[in-house]
Amino acid sequence: QSVVKNNKNNCNKGFNLRLTKNNFNTIPIMLICKDKCDFFIGSGIFRKLNSMIFECIKTPIFRVTKFLDSSDCCVVLELLQPQNEEGKIPSSSIECDVCTFFLDSCITSFVRTGICITVDLNCFCGVECLPPVNAHHGIPIPFKHPIKFVQEEFCGNFLSGTQTVWEAPSGQYMEGTFQIFNSADNTVNVEGTVSGSPSVTFPPIPPGFTIIRSVTFPTAFTISAPGASGNYCIKLFKSIPGNLNRDCKISEAER
Repeated sequence: QSVVKNNKNNCNKGFNLRLTKNNFNTIPIMLICKDKCDFFIGSGIFRKLNSMIFECIKTPIFRVTKFLDSSDCCVVLELLQPQNEEGKIPSSSIECDVCTFFLDSCITSFVRTGICITVDLNCFCGVECLPPVNAHHGIPIPFKHPIKFVQEEFCGNFLSGTQTVWEAPSGQYMEGTFQIFNSADNTVNVEGTVSGSPSVTFPPIPPGFTIIRSVTFPTAFTISAPGASGNYCIKLFKSIPGNLNRDCKISEAER
């Protein structure tokens, strides 16, 4: 940070004076990558206090720590985590959109995480300096992908015999609703089974009737219709990371 403090070509006039006069200790910065002309999002791993569990954080804000002794282009950056007065971070942070790190949370401070990365400045084409702050040491909050719930629905016909009309890997779907309609033209009952946690067996379904059952973590839907036909409908629910389909490029800067 002293390198920034003593730099006469600082990106904003008056920062040096404000850093000293107001007893601030940090000029937060953001870096713009050459390869995509967008802000660099840094990642870091830490272990919780008195725990063996490792967690991950992401942030676009850094504190300059030092230049490497043998290099004029490689610098050590400390990850700063934006937090609000309650020590929380936005629940909707998207790792490739810098603005979402500041949405709906009234960010008031930057926490010094103690996590440092070494970057090559040749990988960047720009820098943005934020107003000086008094950044304090603290325990970072793990980055969590926003969760989006997806619904899938489809229907089909079944013919005479026993047939598995749908299958999925274990854990792919959180819940499902399964419907069987036994055609009124039939003269026999239809039965069905959904494998899940727990599995569910349909009661005998008379001709002209429809029965619906809900199952958690379904994996297969089997219909037994000896000498009968009809149709079925399936409604499935699963969760995916909210940024799964975003076009986020990986920078070559962090190493």
